[in-house]
Amino acid sequence: MPVALGHRTTGSPNGLPVVLLHALGEDATTWDRFAAELAAAGRHAIALDLRGHGTSPHPGD
Repeated sequence: MPVALGHRTTGSPNGLPVVLLHALGEDATTWDRFAAELAAAGRHAIALDLRGHGTSPHPGD
């Protein structure tokens, strides 16, 4: 069964994509400042909320 993960995107969708993963107990907001720097460099930053973190559902949901 597919699981929808929360995420935050920054920058142009046409820019080279960069996927950012957070550590245990964190969420996608961990990358906000760095994602802005990547966007300024022309990249498309995609920061995920891993399962059970941020806006993503908990594995038991």
